[in-house]
Amino acid sequence: MYKTNYYVWVIHLCIYNDVFRSIPANIKLINIMKRILSIKILLICGSAFLASGTAVFGQTWSGAGGNSNWSTAGNWYGGSPANNGTAFVVFNDQPHPTSTVDSPYTVQELWFENFSFTLSGSTLTFGNGNGGVSFLNSSGHLQTINNNIIVNGTGSFNFNGVNSNTIFNGGITVNSGYTFSLTGGAASGMTTTLNGIISGSAVQYDQGGVFAVNGANSYTGNTTINAGTVLVGVNALSTGGAFGTSAGNIYVGSTETAPVAVLTNGAYQVDRAFYIVNGQTNSSITLGGVTAATSSFTQNINNGSYGGGSTAVTPLTLTAASGGRVHFTG
Repeated sequence: MYKTNYYVWVIHLCIYNDVFRSIPANIKLINIMKRILSIKILLICGSAFLASGTAVFGQTWSGAGGNSNWSTAGNWYGGSPANNGTAFVVFNDQPHPTSTVDSPYTVQELWFENFSFTLSGSTLTFGNGNGGVSFLNSSGHLQTINNNIIVNGTGSFNFNGVNSNTIFNGGITVNSGYTFSLTGGAASGMTTTLNGIISGSAVQYDQGGVFAVNGANSYTGNTTINAGTVLVGVNALSTGGAFGTSAGNIYVGSTETAPVAVLTNGAYQVDRAFYIVNGQTNSSITLGGVTAATSSFTQNINNGSYGGGSTAVTPLTLTAASGGRVHFTG
């Protein structure tokens, strides 16, 4: 898709710059591409970035450099991304689906726009912390991330699955005071799988989709489940597990309309209290299990016991799969 055409590289270079934003909305993108025929435009756009003080980012993976390493300039359209927290890294070209972060890397955003890729190697640090999307999988395909991840900066970090499945096999460290926010693929029921250990601060689940939590997490901040289905694939104990340690609380429900569910995905114990927030508007809230195994919720479920505003809440449903049993003993 992006090959070596200069005009496409220019669009990637300028996409977040005022030069690109100033183009009238009624001009079709295809016409813009046809008109950008000269290398002079590349130089002009590059100069505009430097003059405005905006970081040059938007490197797209090609994998054509003879190996799979991020540090190899030939693996990117436009050269290797800057390793300083400003890079906007894009994956959308299929011939080379394996990508190796061959030394620790700090990026601003990582986007998957098409096809399936597997990332491995050294730690990836996301450093923008501006509440925007730091990780986006809008490809419609499975992405597998084997790297350890560090969430660093200020504010919340949004990892968005949109309409796609994503697997995180590495550990995720959320630095103190920040929130690791996961957004699932609500419209199509896509799954975000978390196999590594999440440590550090708070975790939040948003906007639907399925979140398969399989790591013995040790984070100490709150767990907030605004929407979506959390599949518990490991014990959730006070000392750690699916929802971190008991130093943080578990809040369920929000003003989103999507349903909320916390369901054991096997013979697991959930030894943590739940707080159903006041005034939430979710279409349904469900606790229980989805397999034929026997599982348990052994702490209190506090309905309508947290948050300001109305005390009205969506009725709570307790469920078990056919052939399975879930014990609620709180």
